[in-house]
Amino acid sequence: QAVITQSHCLLSAVVSGKQQVVAEILPGQSVWLNGVLKVQNSTQFGQGVAMLAPNCHVGAALGKSNAMPEEHTPMQGYLVTKDNVRLYADSRRDSAVVAELKPHLRYPFVAAQDGWYKVRFGGKTLFIAVPDVEKDRGIAVLTYHHLLKNAENHYFRQTSTTTSVTAFEQQMALLKQQGYRTISLYDIENYLDGSAHFSDKLISITFDDGLESV
Repeated sequence: QAVITQSHCLLSAVVSGKQQVVAEILPGQSVWLNGVLKVQNSTQFGQGVAMLAPNCHVGAALGKSNAMPEEHTPMQGYLVTKDNVRLYADSRRDSAVVAELKPHLRYPFVAAQDGWYKVRFGGKTLFIAVPDVEKDRGIAVLTYHHLLKNAENHYFRQTSTTTSVTAFEQQMALLKQQGYRTISLYDIENYLDGSAHFSDKLISITFDDGLESV
């Protein structure tokens, strides 16, 4: 079912394991709802869905906007939103703004050309201007091997695979101070195949070899 929003309409989704507001559909813009996605009061968001706020006012859309949505298009990568990001109906700044993405999100794009990214949103192909976002460079995975207190480290001070407990604590404190959250390798798998939504400042921490010190 295609509907047209009659007021500002907030969308929420689970992002990095936490429910939050992820986008806002502007008044007078049409999106596809649960008739296609079969999830009550939801619309397409990235490769998943986002829920419409209970106070969203919508009405049936007529004419061209009721055409069937395009088939699934494979994503080519993610974009990172640092601020509110406009989704345009066409690859022109003077075209209608359909919705805005909220800051600190990773959002998949399906193509890039002539200064614009094509994305899928609400069952439609929309456009984001290249200067408005950053290209996602991936999620860093830190690998540690051997953790030792300095007083215990009699043999491995010069080895690159050994980290002092003090240094490890300082590195973890710095990541927390900078606003990073840790995610599991299962989350990394979902990130790679686009099956879940993720925020921008994420990191995964692993320990190799299963040494007794760990």
